[in-house]
Amino acid sequence: MFGLNHLKRTGSMFMVIVLIVSMFGPVGFSGGHKGVYPAPSAVRQLSGDYSTVTAYSPDQERYLAVYQAYNDLALASSIRGQWLDSQGNKTGVSFTIASISRNMPENPYVTYNEKEDVFLVVWNDGISTARRVYGVIIDAEGQKASDTVMFDPELGPFESHDSPKAAYSPSTDQYAIVWNVRNEFEVVVDGVIVDAQLGGTKAIEFDSDKNVFDAFDLIYNPDARNFILVGQFGAPGSQTLSYVVIQVTGNTSTSSMVSTLTKLGDPKTVFNDREDSDFVIWRHINDSKHYLLGRYRKSSDAILEFSANLLDDTNTLDIGVNEAGTMLIAWSESVGSKGYIYAQEINASGVKLEEEPDVLVEVEGYLTDINVHYNKDSDKFIVSYVNHKKLANPELTVRTFPLDEAFDMEGVSQEESATNVKDLSTSVSAVLNNTEEKIVRDQVKKTFEIIETNIGNIQDETVLVPALEDYIKTVDALNKASKDLTNKSLVEEKLVDMAGVMTQSIQKIQSKDNISKITESFVSGVKKVQDEGLDQSVEMNVSVGDFAQGVINKVGEVKPEVKTEKIGNKTKVEFDSASLQAQLSESAEAFKKVKGAFEGYYGEKNVRDFELKVTLSADRVDDAVQVPLNKTLVDQLKGAEVDKVGVKVGGTQLVIDDKIIEDSVDDDNELLVDLGFNDVSFTQQQDNITFKSGYTSNVEIFVGGEEKKVLDEPVEIAFDLGQFEFFDEEYNPSLVSVFRLNEETGLWEPVGGVYDPVTNTVKTNRITLSQYTVMQSNKQFNDVDT
Repeated sequence: MFGLNHLKRTGSMFMVIVLIVSMFGPVGFSGGHKGVYPAPSAVRQLSGDYSTVTAYSPDQERYLAVYQAYNDLALASSIRGQWLDSQGNKTGVSFTIASISRNMPENPYVTYNEKEDVFLVVWNDGISTARRVYGVIIDAEGQKASDTVMFDPELGPFESHDSPKAAYSPSTDQYAIVWNVRNEFEVVVDGVIVDAQLGGTKAIEFDSDKNVFDAFDLIYNPDARNFILVGQFGAPGSQTLSYVVIQVTGNTSTSSMVSTLTKLGDPKTVFNDREDSDFVIWRHINDSKHYLLGRYRKSSDAILEFSANLLDDTNTLDIGVNEAGTMLIAWSESVGSKGYIYAQEINASGVKLEEEPDVLVEVEGYLTDINVHYNKDSDKFIVSYVNHKKLANPELTVRTFPLDEAFDMEGVSQEESATNVKDLSTSVSAVLNNTEEKIVRDQVKKTFEIIETNIGNIQDETVLVPALEDYIKTVDALNKASKDLTNKSLVEEKLVDMAGVMTQSIQKIQSKDNISKITESFVSGVKKVQDEGLDQSVEMNVSVGDFAQGVINKVGEVKPEVKTEKIGNKTKVEFDSASLQAQLSESAEAFKKVKGAFEGYYGEKNVRDFELKVTLSADRVDDAVQVPLNKTLVDQLKGAEVDKVGVKVGGTQLVIDDKIIEDSVDDDNELLVDLGFNDVSFTQQQDNITFKSGYTSNVEIFVGGEEKKVLDEPVEIAFDLGQFEFFDEEYNPSLVSVFRLNEETGLWEPVGGVYDPVTNTVKTNRITLSQYTVMQSNKQFNDVDT
């Protein structure tokens, strides 16, 4: 449909890349697991999709995904179904399984009946201590093939039944349905065996002394022709991982699988035909650390064990198995404002195929409700999950594993990537322009992701600029697609993503003429979309604003020729006037064009003050460098209508307020920026120090030969984090701050800092000049020199 056959195919089927929609390009998983930080409340939304589960029909070659749709305006929810094709793309429209109700139908589960080619969907309904368990059969047309049945007519006082699960036995054409029973004192399990028409109910005879289960999983064991329930048994502090064998007669037997644990949860199990046994994974929580463990039920020792900083939530891990006995474990983590899904393959013996897991998903937000299924027709796993994307409602989303080989950029030349961008941009535009057919949103999204991954593979400006021009052509097609109200959210999401891609791409372009040409084309296209009906959302305006700042910073970069002179133990760096003038003229012309484009986009709603900031850049030619700003240079900058002036040497930048320059520079006086550098490195992590190598920078300003320790106006000090190497297990750029050396105490003290992902810098404003560096966290520690 999108011409995927045009793409360069490389690598093994089991090679997977990291795909980031707004921060494109392949990224490897390195080191240990990332540190976990709670998902910020700002990304938690109410209305949207929750508690997704999926089941596959080989006869129909498609999946049924079932989920709870919650509406915070109506304070009600419903259970809905959505068909997914064999690649995980949504097909058709979603349909109602349990109508919207303030009784809050929730916690759905679905299992497939291979004899009748139908699905059993179960859920709980009710509020507070009066939840009950219901179910209904859904046929291949998405219609109810039975009445809705209540499975638990008996309900004790202050009792609640919830979180049901079901499994199907083809040998007896029966379902087992098990749920939690909660009261004031404990959580146990209960359940029934029912026939294919949801009649002939038989109670499952759980041992009353051995059914104190909370989280559990339920599967059918085709080898023994019985059902297996695996779950956490007992109170926290004395829990065991136990399993219950449920015969189709309703009789049970319970055994302990893993001895006493501090705390465990989220067990998931799958039957592996190659081993004729059940493989179980579960979360082991000890000292607030989350570990992912796994083993075959009949084994005595754990055969999979590795640390994983899982998202502290339920339904954040799952497991699937293919016909070769290879199992895929997927789980989610939350790091700062980012959500991740990791995927780890293990063979039939439980041995990891790769030492480190692959990063399957990375988003701004967080991810829950993971389900893993194998599709023998495509020989792929699909991983479905709920994407709680920042500033958007939770949404059912699907990824395939392994991803299409075209996502793997290893061995793909930049020219081949440019061809891929052109072909796929043409294909997706054709789909978006076809207003007579319903757009399959997931296919459109995946095609854009492939385009953006290929763009991330291009570094050469002469190849990148034409590729970006092809990419921008899709904006007109998105405009046409937005005329259908059902596509508006998709169009806005893609424009936001495109702004992010453009922001990153522009950093690779040196020609200011190319920068202004690309910027004008993209911004005018987005403006046209909004003029013709798409509202300017907050997220869109912020994304365009980030793009604007990135572009303006880029066109303001100048690196003229320099003349150096050794004076004592310092090197004086003077910029060549003719070389500077040529670059200033280019910057001023480019700034005029891009400023006009952005002001045209914002119109009367513009609250941004677009200023030309010129940064005079020079290499770090010495450990002690002096850069003079004299009247000739200042007049030259004024003639180019420069609003702000920055001086950058190596990785340290100082942006000087124009009032300081005005008050300091005249015919008799110059302003001298003095930067001293002291390299620091560590072979092992030190107490309270989180970088391996970097430097400290002594920042001084002299006016008329006199040092200015305290300024009347603040200056902006910025550090390029690319000049620092941090210990991987600790590094989180959003937590990096600027530190100042307290000369009285000899301690480094944090003075704040804002991380800019576009330029990979941390900056802060200061009126007191001293010795500075960047470090992570707000802890104090001794002078690094000692």
